[in-house]
Amino acid sequence: MFRGRYKSILVDGDSYVLQLVRYIHLNPLKAGVVTRPGQYAWSSHKGYLSRARKWNWLYRDLVLKMLTPQKSAQIRLYKEFMAQKEDEDLVRVLERKKLPSVLGGETFISWIKDRFFKEKIDREVPASRYLAPDMDTILREVGLHYDLNRSSMTRVRRGMENEARDVAMYLIRSLR
Repeated sequence: MFRGRYKSILVDGDSYVLQLVRYIHLNPLKAGVVTRPGQYAWSSHKGYLSRARKWNWLYRDLVLKMLTPQKSAQIRLYKEFMAQKEDEDLVRVLERKKLPSVLGGETFISWIKDRFFKEKIDREVPASRYLAPDMDTILREVGLHYDLNRSSMTRVRRGMENEARDVAMYLIRSLR
């Protein structure tokens, strides 16, 4: 994507695959490297426009079938889709300095968090902390469990144990 070293992003395919294909294929054009997307030698864009055997290595069925199941109309609809304006919100997200680890709607992101990150945050995967609950959520949940407000947990009292505060600190340090 013309941006430093490779970074993978987990993508909600139903919502974003088509838009990402367009974004990636238009990047050489936006970078001023070419005047048309098909001119960039390292792009698969030409493969989506061709039924030639030399492109059989490219798995394009997923993208083309998202446009229509009718093979006879797929290339035409792909061309039309590529000519449409890009989603400005998605472009803003993809052009941030720090890319998200997961790209999708709230339901998809919640499902990913619940399914894969609730029980385990891996220090070897730095981006996993972005999926962990934020500090406010941790403090709120610990406060609910101990039936304390936030100020009771964050206040330090000399010589007094504050188990809720210790638990909150542990969770914040280990998850964030």
